[in-house]
Amino acid sequence: MFPRCESDAVFKEISPVKRIESENGLILDFGENHSGALRMTVKGKRGTGLKIRYFEVLKGNKPDLGSCRFNAYDLKTKEYVFTIYQDSEYVLSGEKDEITPLFHWNCYRYAEIIAESEIEIFYVKSYFICSDIVKDGDFTCSEPLYNKLYDAFIRTLRANMHAGMISDCPHREKLPYTGDGQVIAESVIYSLGAENFYNKWLEDLINSQGKNGFLPYSAPFLGGGGGYWWSNALAVVSLLVYDYYGDKEALKKSYGAMKDYIAYLNTAHDGDYIIKRSDASWLLGEWITPETNLVDVKLMNTLAYYFAVSAVLRTALILGDEKEQIKSYEMLSENIKRAINEKFYDRENAVYGKGVQGESVIPCALGIAGKNRKKVLKKIISYYQKTLHLDTGMIITPFLLQLLTENGYADLCHALMTEKAENTYYSMLEGETTLCETKGKRWNGVEEDEIQSEQVSHCHPVLGEVTAWLHKHVAGLDLSLSHKKKIIFAPKLVFEVKKASAYKKTPSGVAATEYDNSDRLQGFNMKIIVPDGYEAEILLPKSLGKLFTDCGKKFKRCRKGYVLNVSGGTYNIYSKKTR
Repeated sequence: MFPRCESDAVFKEISPVKRIESENGLILDFGENHSGALRMTVKGKRGTGLKIRYFEVLKGNKPDLGSCRFNAYDLKTKEYVFTIYQDSEYVLSGEKDEITPLFHWNCYRYAEIIAESEIEIFYVKSYFICSDIVKDGDFTCSEPLYNKLYDAFIRTLRANMHAGMISDCPHREKLPYTGDGQVIAESVIYSLGAENFYNKWLEDLINSQGKNGFLPYSAPFLGGGGGYWWSNALAVVSLLVYDYYGDKEALKKSYGAMKDYIAYLNTAHDGDYIIKRSDASWLLGEWITPETNLVDVKLMNTLAYYFAVSAVLRTALILGDEKEQIKSYEMLSENIKRAINEKFYDRENAVYGKGVQGESVIPCALGIAGKNRKKVLKKIISYYQKTLHLDTGMIITPFLLQLLTENGYADLCHALMTEKAENTYYSMLEGETTLCETKGKRWNGVEEDEIQSEQVSHCHPVLGEVTAWLHKHVAGLDLSLSHKKKIIFAPKLVFEVKKASAYKKTPSGVAATEYDNSDRLQGFNMKIIVPDGYEAEILLPKSLGKLFTDCGKKFKRCRKGYVLNVSGGTYNIYSKKTR
């Protein structure tokens, strides 16, 4: 039986916003990067050759093809074997020819039309082609950078969703990397109706598993590099499907493969629980750090080992596995934790590894630091307060934002996210309509001239992983307890963000939040919608002063501020200063 999953469709038709004469022909600018192909009505002399070249970057009036071409590379000779461009070629009939894409997409903002002789174009538009998945969630706020980041992520995401897979980019590699796919999964769930999509991907992950239990770095398996955080995709996605959709069947069908994966990991060390090898040729730790990657590979992969065991332990408890099995995972978890602290913890400096690029974050976030947690957390906070620069890669960044936020440093997260410098979200989004893989000098250790053309795509969703943080903590709509029919409304208010809102459609109706904190003299206003059948906890900071609701229910003081528990309905909340 084939799993249900939305097929590809024409999401929208885009008209060119600008026409540019080039040395080879005509360049059409469609104003936004997207996946698809041109639909044209054209006439020319019979036998005339017509080429359409698709690309993302225009320099002057010339195409820069570096970011969207594929170079086949021979690992033995270290030489390029051949190069594939995004070209479509046709031979005209002499009559009016209709050109339309069939089972085909490119990724581009620009299309160059090159003909061997004169042609007449009667009609031309671009079809934005992607998986036909409904957008059932949204985010917006008063911070322009966050809005631009969110919009770029959604456009990038759609351009990479095809045939039941999320690719790393829709042109150069087109690989369904398990690392990229898992780190953005929570962000995807907040904005798209992705339950069928992820249930289908779980099937791909399970079917891609090797006989020895190893989970590869792409699923369906098509090659590509990675490390054990990539292989953790099965555990991450199955638990997200359970947490957000309450789908216990996702855990049941994944549990056997998860246990086999742990059995494989137990063979990847020499009895000391420190991961040293992989069944694949690659063993990455972290990826796409804003500067040269310095993160310890053995530390990161051993942390991935601990995370995987923690995930399978949680799954075993949810499914009610035998006590002996649960006990074995608990003991394994403790052994890995002990090994990490003995091997990688620097007691003198209160850091893990060398403490660079967030190496201490995951040990602190996952409870590995134990009694040293306060010291380690203090060192992390002090470091980022001093640098005010987000230097973490795609694995550590979500852990860092969550760790800082839940410990009262949402303002520091905001400063890191909105920094205006090289190698930041601000610089990445300049001049772009989609997210790039990297952009800027020395990002991930690659020189700037290589970054701008040879190395990276301009349509890469992985850095959009942070948009889950926007939903949960900037807008304050936390749906991670949906399996318990519970929603947390807890915006982490910072001075720079005056307004924010988010919504998500649930099986019982829309869950939504919207607040206005723009006038501190007039007070705070907030509106929330709780779907029928759900319970909600509203958590607001003490700094707001006394709070009221239009339903007469009263907030109570708690350690974190003010708390109010409500059931399904619409509620308006305001501070005393507004009345």
